[in-house]
Amino acid sequence: MCVTSMMLAHVETTLADSANSACATPEIPVLYPQAMGESLGDLSFDPTVTVHADYVEYKENNRLELEGQVEIIREGYYARSDAAVIDQKQNQATMQGHIVIQGPQMHMTSDSADVDLNEGSAKLHNAKFIDPDTGFRGGAELIDQKHETLLSIEDGSFTTCNGEEPDWSFYASEIELDQEQGFGTASHARFTIKDVPVFYVPWFTFPIDERRKSGFLYPTIGTSNVGSGLYISAPYYLNLAPNYDATITPNWIGGRGAYEEAEFRYKSALQETTLTTGYIDEDKAYIKDQAALGNFDESGERWGWSIEQDWSLDTVYTDTSAYLSYTQISDDDYLDDLDQGLQVTSDDLLDRRLSLSHTGENYRFDALLQQYKSLNINTLASEQPYQRLPELNLDIYQAYQHLDVDWNSQYVYFYREKDDLVGTERVRGSRARHQPRLSVPLRNSWAYATPALSIDHTDYYLEDSGLEDKYQSRTVPTLELDAGMAFDRTPTILPETYTNSLEPRIYYVYSDYVDQSDLPNFDSTIPSFNYDNLFRANRFTGGDRVSDENRLTLSLTSRYTDWERGLDVLSVSLGQVTQFEEQKVGAAQNLRVLDGDSLLASEVTLRPDHLWTFRYSNLWDSSKNETQESVTSASYYSEHSNTILNLAHRFRRGEIEQSDTSVIYPLNAEVSALGQWRYDLGSHRTIGSLAGLEYTSCCWRIQVLGQRYLTDTSEMDNAILFRFQLGGLGGLGVNDAKMDGLIPGYQRREDEIN
Repeated sequence: MCVTSMMLAHVETTLADSANSACATPEIPVLYPQAMGESLGDLSFDPTVTVHADYVEYKENNRLELEGQVEIIREGYYARSDAAVIDQKQNQATMQGHIVIQGPQMHMTSDSADVDLNEGSAKLHNAKFIDPDTGFRGGAELIDQKHETLLSIEDGSFTTCNGEEPDWSFYASEIELDQEQGFGTASHARFTIKDVPVFYVPWFTFPIDERRKSGFLYPTIGTSNVGSGLYISAPYYLNLAPNYDATITPNWIGGRGAYEEAEFRYKSALQETTLTTGYIDEDKAYIKDQAALGNFDESGERWGWSIEQDWSLDTVYTDTSAYLSYTQISDDDYLDDLDQGLQVTSDDLLDRRLSLSHTGENYRFDALLQQYKSLNINTLASEQPYQRLPELNLDIYQAYQHLDVDWNSQYVYFYREKDDLVGTERVRGSRARHQPRLSVPLRNSWAYATPALSIDHTDYYLEDSGLEDKYQSRTVPTLELDAGMAFDRTPTILPETYTNSLEPRIYYVYSDYVDQSDLPNFDSTIPSFNYDNLFRANRFTGGDRVSDENRLTLSLTSRYTDWERGLDVLSVSLGQVTQFEEQKVGAAQNLRVLDGDSLLASEVTLRPDHLWTFRYSNLWDSSKNETQESVTSASYYSEHSNTILNLAHRFRRGEIEQSDTSVIYPLNAEVSALGQWRYDLGSHRTIGSLAGLEYTSCCWRIQVLGQRYLTDTSEMDNAILFRFQLGGLGGLGVNDAKMDGLIPGYQRREDEIN
């Protein structure tokens, strides 16, 4: 393989020197002066240079011959050898035997060297160099240190790979290392693996420290999601200034064509901005898909752009911030078609928002403009989320002696297009909601009780509601009592470091039934089961429904805690929910939910050590003698997260039943297997899978992954992804955040490795 030029940009150096015992860090020579009191010579012929040696002999023509622990010290520069000859007139030295030279950054060793004591320059023969901070090292026939921060190397090599015999190296006829600028250049270079040449590069630049540098990043390689060829991208990074940069990424997607992406980032004391764009002139696969749907005029031109911006406005007004996120795309399939990375969930929803937040001593104010846009072709017009234009929130909290006062006020204008909507689906309008709450927290060391009274008052001004009166309102008072106790003891059959706690809790909530069937439902729904939801006053989220409640929850939690390890080894919680009256308020028009049911909730967490975690939660309907919802999971993370295992089962009656398994397992010290399998037990089909191998050494990492995932059209699609990383020179390929979505714990493992 031969290319005309190449640059390796550096955005964030990652040294993949994982816990591989075979990776021996090269020995860094001790360079600093030894005990000066043992020196027989101490010469100060130049006030900027100090020379020490065991033996000194003065010769004609201002020459000095030194032997035994010769040390030459100049500000920011140290040199040591077995012997040296110094020309005092020219202020130059010729050093021989076990030479060690240290500049501000590089450490060098050689057999012989010529040193200019005026300039701090040196020429080293048969030399080696190393940067002890980054592990960047190499060797050469000749190293010309033109000054303390610039090295010129002839017929040399370099690597960031540990070990006496590195797995990979670059060999070049000329190498220049500019330590002041933080980068190097190489001419007529060849990349070798185990001394076997792999490819030739006429010229390229590379980073030698943590600073950013313009140049090509590593390419990304995989298969295109249309299954018709190779996907490859070659990002080029532009380090424009310390506070802003850009990345331009040409892509080739097999079956689609050339696709261009660009990202611009800007950072200041006031704001952080990220702007991304994408464009494809003629998407051949999209043209074919549209023609199959009868759209023969499609040109295939597709584009997208997004902006994300954070403002820190403390200089304008204390504790104030703002946030903007906006995405615009040419068509609803753009994100699914042109994102070639791992598929975690389908990109079927755009969240566009502009928010402003301010926090005071006893209050918080938030303002929001938000649009959710569904990209799923199966989403009905009546199912499109409402826009919030705007949403205003004010939270006030104040303590008066034994009384806590909380007040939440919210105003929202809900809007969506009325096209293709009929009847009450066309409704939109304003909602003003006020929720004052008074509570009396009573607490001592072993018990607490908190009675509370709150009122939910909501006013609506509605458009196209079909009601005679555009003004509607609702007022629902709510009474709550939350009380509990905690008892501790030392178990007799366990070590003294263990304690066992018993924590009974009682929660009662009462809110009268108020008919809300004439009110629209802009944003209310019933959340998934969570044990903490047993202690919610309103079983609905959002602001359009307040549930009628006459509910008593009795809960008992027992914990076994090992204080020596700082670990809750076992936690068991049981909660009995009793509805004393039939509930009438539903998320839809008077849909009856949990009518008079008596529910038993349980949650168990077992952690025998810091590696294993087992969890089980269940919501049991005793009146029907069946489980309504349950989640079961087990996870194992080894000490350095080299081994990861996740098992999960999720069930919600009448809706979903799925299993999820993911694993990272080391087959030996260098090779690991990665996998994930998600299965729908209702439809008896795989809805997602991932399998691959990873090779990791102190010198590099390679990942090859194959993925199958369910598309919006309920078809299985395939992808092959590839990751390659050279130690100290960055990496390519799979996005870590996406991998963590498939294999929980993956990001934690990456943090351990890097």
